[in-house]
Amino acid sequence: MQSCPKCEKKFKWHELFLQSWRGNKRCKNCDTLLQESGKSRWVLILLFFVFSIILLFFSVMVYMNFGVVIWGLIILGFIFGIFSPFFVNYEVAEEQGNSRMQKIIGVISLTVSLGYCVWLVYPKDITANYDGAVWGDDLYSNETFEIIVDGTVSTNLLTFKKTFEGKLEIEGFDLPTSTNGHHAVVEYHAHKENDFYYIYEENGAEKVYNFGFALSEFNDDGFVLFHKEEDLYYGAPATNSAEVRNIMDDILFDR
Repeated sequence: MQSCPKCEKKFKWHELFLQSWRGNKRCKNCDTLLQESGKSRWVLILLFFVFSIILLFFSVMVYMNFGVVIWGLIILGFIFGIFSPFFVNYEVAEEQGNSRMQKIIGVISLTVSLGYCVWLVYPKDITANYDGAVWGDDLYSNETFEIIVDGTVSTNLLTFKKTFEGKLEIEGFDLPTSTNGHHAVVEYHAHKENDFYYIYEENGAEKVYNFGFALSEFNDDGFVLFHKEEDLYYGAPATNSAEVRNIMDDILFDR
């Protein structure tokens, strides 16, 4: 365990762990104000950066859920905090102001992080009408239809998993089941093949119609709804089958 560079008194682990969140440390034996050495601080920052990059790279390779990545980074930071007292060296602090600056930076970083998390999980309303078309292996058509989207995208605070719930009506094109009056649900996943189904009532019982999956979120850049029973892709905004195929290729290429 580390010791005071002036009186050489050994510090206990819990003293260093708690003090690491407060900035500079004052030795209880000789009352000397201490701070982490610049070399130790940069080594910890570099190691945390390297492990974070490895985690992010792995998450992209396996299409890891964004929430898992966030919690992974939080746990990684906590692990570094637990083991840092064994490796961090201390030196005599030159100015009390350094401690205040560390606290200010810490408060700002925490505030920004919490604000970002709140922004991520805050429900977002989506209301839009799109002109779309359909494409399939043996189907090329210039026939268009309208997709009406009116719902809310919410994010789970623990998993950061996003879900769309609301109205998603496909008009002007015949489907095996009417989408009017159904409650649409899209569960978003990291791999972009997002589960898409309708919830409706029939004879007083709640039923689920599994439409297929949705590629990408609802936006003006383009999205595609895959209907698994007919093996067809409904895309918007689009005016013909070729544009639907282009939208799908762009989405899959960005994965």
